[in-house]
Amino acid sequence: MGDWIWLGYVLVAWTAVTLAPIWLGLLRPRRLADVPPLPEGTRDAPAVSIIIPARDEEREIESALTSMLRLDYPNLELIAVNDRSTDATGRIMDQVAAADSRCRVIHVTDLPPGWLGKNHANWLGARMARGEYLLFTDGDVKFAPTLLSRAMAHMRARRLDHLTLIPDPGRGSFWEGVLMSWFMLCFSLYTHASLARFRWARWAAVGIGAFNLVRREAYEAIGTHERLRMEVTDDVMLGRLIKRQGLAQDVLLGRPLLHVRWQDGAWGIVRGLEKNAFAGARFSVPKVVAAVLASIMVAALPVGLLLPWPWWMVIGVVLMMLVATYLWIGVEAGYSPLIAIFYPVGTLLFGYVLARSAFVALRDGGITWRGTFYPLAELKAGMV
Repeated sequence: MGDWIWLGYVLVAWTAVTLAPIWLGLLRPRRLADVPPLPEGTRDAPAVSIIIPARDEEREIESALTSMLRLDYPNLELIAVNDRSTDATGRIMDQVAAADSRCRVIHVTDLPPGWLGKNHANWLGARMARGEYLLFTDGDVKFAPTLLSRAMAHMRARRLDHLTLIPDPGRGSFWEGVLMSWFMLCFSLYTHASLARFRWARWAAVGIGAFNLVRREAYEAIGTHERLRMEVTDDVMLGRLIKRQGLAQDVLLGRPLLHVRWQDGAWGIVRGLEKNAFAGARFSVPKVVAAVLASIMVAALPVGLLLPWPWWMVIGVVLMMLVATYLWIGVEAGYSPLIAIFYPVGTLLFGYVLARSAFVALRDGGITWRGTFYPLAELKAGMV
């Protein structure tokens, strides 16, 4: 066994290199709240169009739109897109627009073939928008008054083409924290978010649906949402296309200026990721199998501490790095430090999310999103 210990050292080094970008982001957190807003009365503030697609969001849409209209940014318009809602979403949008001329409403009654509903709504909103900058967000997101002024100040200072923000998800249950912290760790590994601001890191790219602020010229250069017609993870892919184009991108922490209650409870997260997880694996069964097996192996790492010296030390170092990163992310997000004890549960739950997402999509021959069914063959054919 001693002849193979070099494999253990390689495992330790590989783990450290893989986690290093996340540690960079944790050691030096970059927050939008630390960016000074544009000076009051700025006359040359570029026009910004906020595009808000929503389907059946009657509980949240009024407070979301109201928070956006309270932004202190001087050159602003809202394009609210009612995407075939069956509840009062469209009526509420109309009421808000009637009270404030900065808000306009588009009512979508039919979805054209070859489009996902949200992507089509974003495309329609962008076509109507007059702004030099386009901000794509969701119908349940809440903005603090200075958020856009700070974001545009950062865009101008860094000469960015795209800025995305990580929202404050709100404090949920303990088990929500166990799963959410592992999701944030995996998302960071998947996107290499902390390196996205470096143009040379072409593989590091991120986009988040709650806040994707993009310069119109950059948006048109990547082909608009027409290129993302059937992309389930359209927000992430928008960020990837920006980086592939060689454009300037950045990601900041949005807390406490940007808030969205994504899902309620651990099971809500499982169901919420049902449509996204398999799409994130690019509908690849081998990738899902590999990820699930990796989740099982990571969850079983504590068993490796029973191995003889020096292997127990190798496994212990790898375990310490993983758990410390998981805990660090969770505590930064406001969850209890006790989640570290249950990290194997979070790991296995995330593996279950991936497996469930793939199983449901393969069983049904597609995914159902907001009441609309999309065949798997069309989703695969429409991938970027």
